[in-house]
Amino acid sequence: MTDTSPATVEVLSVTLSRAPGRLIALAVVEVVLDGVPIVLQGVRVLRRADGMAVVQMPAYRHQSGELLPAVVLPEELDEAVQRQVLQELVPGKVVVPA
Repeated sequence: MTDTSPATVEVLSVTLSRAPGRLIALAVVEVVLDGVPIVLQGVRVLRRADGMAVVQMPAYRHQSGELLPAVVLPEELDEAVQRQVLQELVPGKVVVPA
């Protein structure tokens, strides 16, 4: 038997980037797990080579130069965050994380 807890995801803010490059926007997202709120700052929306958008969790650059995730969520929560951020950027559209 697997224990589960209720979880909600809410996008608190999205800031569009005006800089050239792949960054489309930065989002602040609140994930509430079993009544405990966790705020994710620096959720990135990036433009892929094919022009589509992809959402990435906050990351930091390790001293080796490698970009590592600052937060690792279970797949279900990660997909929920992606879906909510994309829906905030494109209201009324059905979007599916890639």
